[in-house]
Amino acid sequence: MLMQDGALVHVYDPKVRIEDALVEFKAHGITVDEKNLTFSNSAKEAVDGAHAVIVLTEWDEFKTYNYQEFYNLMLKPAFFFDGRNMMNHQQLENIGFEVHTIGKARVLAQGAQPTSMSDCAIDEMRTSSPKGGGMGGM
Repeated sequence: MLMQDGALVHVYDPKVRIEDALVEFKAHGITVDEKNLTFSNSAKEAVDGAHAVIVLTEWDEFKTYNYQEFYNLMLKPAFFFDGRNMMNHQQLENIGFEVHTIGKARVLAQGAQPTSMSDCAIDEMRTSSPKGGGMGGM
């Protein structure tokens, strides 16, 4: 878990309160240091200065955001993890995100060679910045 590695995780979920999330963590035996977990009032607030956006819920509003604006607010390289395979990955890559899906293999274009470790199917991301999270029901 990112928080166990010292990352500050900023969460935006339009339908979950922080109190409910903490109860859920506890029910699963996960100890959360609340100073590493911030519930943001908006998705834009959650991604400001972050390394990654992580979408783990299927709320339709996540499909409507201005991801170019989010990308501009983020540290680079900017990562996008789509845990529901509901986003337009090509559009996100065109913006500049390094896109990863959860539960779906990454397919390179015909003839393309791996250009980064992520293209070689290494799915681990390490961050040296204290703000490691993004938005979306983490």
